[in-house]
Amino acid sequence: MKTKDLLAIVCLLAVIGLSGCESDEFAERNAYENSRSQWAELKKAKGNSYVYQAHRSSWTGWSRYTDIQVENGIVTARSFYEVTPLLNADGSFRHKKEGGILFDTTCVYTESVNDIGTHEQGDKPLTMDELYEVYGKYLTVNRKQNTLYFETDTEGILKVCGYVSNTCADDCFEGVYVQSFRWLKK
Repeated sequence: MKTKDLLAIVCLLAVIGLSGCESDEFAERNAYENSRSQWAELKKAKGNSYVYQAHRSSWTGWSRYTDIQVENGIVTARSFYEVTPLLNADGSFRHKKEGGILFDTTCVYTESVNDIGTHEQGDKPLTMDELYEVYGKYLTVNRKQNTLYFETDTEGILKVCGYVSNTCADDCFEGVYVQSFRWLKK
């Protein structure tokens, strides 16, 4: 094979490789914009009142849940609780007789309109519009250094938006995971 032909093949492969990255970025940005548009349409049709639950968890067993209630576009309540696995003296998980791990619910609170945001624990009291705004910026992270995640639910509403650094070992997700979403009656 001639050097000229080999150089042409290498250049072609480089262009294909680069366009694949751009197409992934374009696809995710397009999915994000479609979801945001879908959200705007659903909000018009169903009202701007809903409840969603943000969830965070660790490989060590704890899980944190924050429920955010929005009425007419304003956060009116935020609730938080954390569950942690119960441990034996040797550090192993305690188990139920019927199977499964025993958990303890800790750090529970509920905030209402007058005290929204007064607790440090839990996800920030953001509306879905604010979630789209804040976490949409995560789509621009360096993809060579991070793995990006973006998902929607069956209605097309934002479910997961964030990233994990490729050099991080545990509990490194930066973003939001909306575990559940429901509309309040209009």
